[in-house]
Amino acid sequence: MTRSYTTALVSFTCVMLLASGAEGQARAAMLETGSAGSGSADVGRAFDRLARSRLEALAPVAVDAAPPLPLADLQLAVGCVGESVECLSAVARRVGVQIMVVPSVESSGGQYVASFIRFDVEDGAIRRVTRRALSEGELLDQVEPMLRELFDLPATVEPANAEGADHGTDVDAASEPTEDPTVAPDATSAPSPGFPVGPALVAGAGLLAIVGGTISGAISDGAENAYLATDTSSRDGVDAARAHLDEAETAATVANVLMGVGGAVMVGAAIWWLVGADSPFGVSGSRDGLAVTFEGTWGGDS
Repeated sequence: MTRSYTTALVSFTCVMLLASGAEGQARAAMLETGSAGSGSADVGRAFDRLARSRLEALAPVAVDAAPPLPLADLQLAVGCVGESVECLSAVARRVGVQIMVVPSVESSGGQYVASFIRFDVEDGAIRRVTRRALSEGELLDQVEPMLRELFDLPATVEPANAEGADHGTDVDAASEPTEDPTVAPDATSAPSPGFPVGPALVAGAGLLAIVGGTISGAISDGAENAYLATDTSSRDGVDAARAHLDEAETAATVANVLMGVGGAVMVGAAIWWLVGADSPFGVSGSRDGLAVTFEGTWGGDS
């Protein structure tokens, strides 16, 4: 059995020599999750996969490939037992990393106990974080918070723990500020109907068209007056009168078109405002007719 462990370690060392390291980060390896107790093996495998994924995502250290063995098997290979600094140092040197993360899951008394040990060869520091949970799902929800605590990363907002769950750790976690439940929520969370920007822009375009029609009408009237005042006793007078007449007719046509289009646009804008999503009016129809009700004001409380 020792020979098989040694073979696994030799293979792992070859992989480590071929792997490229990230600069500026301590080299670390997470051992296979150890499991103990009835039904803990499957939970341990799920815990192991999630822990590796979250450690790589959080990236507090440069994670190297680890031998597919739990701590107990590696201790057997190097000839030591327990979680002493000397034994953990021997395992870490055999693995070839500065920091070693040792996860474990135990099942006892209808609950799960999960823990992470972080061992640093450089200073011999051993840190442990432990959590208890009543279900597999609750236990897996604790993986990321445990890793954050293990590596002193900022904590995230966690959901309330299920009733009966007990958390234990020998590391003091910094208290996080919580929201005061006595503070009332923002009373303005439900917005009132806002200013109808779309209908207002369309109405503005219609108004500009009407103003243009009015100006064209004034030009047409001026040209018509000039036509009437022109002396037609000479050929030049006839040509001038004809020019004034053409100008008056053209301006009158433009005025009629602009006034008609502007009026139609204004009506459309009014209808949009009355029945649109931002309208302060409610419109309902029945066999007896159309009903329009006022429901609010722009920008104010209903």
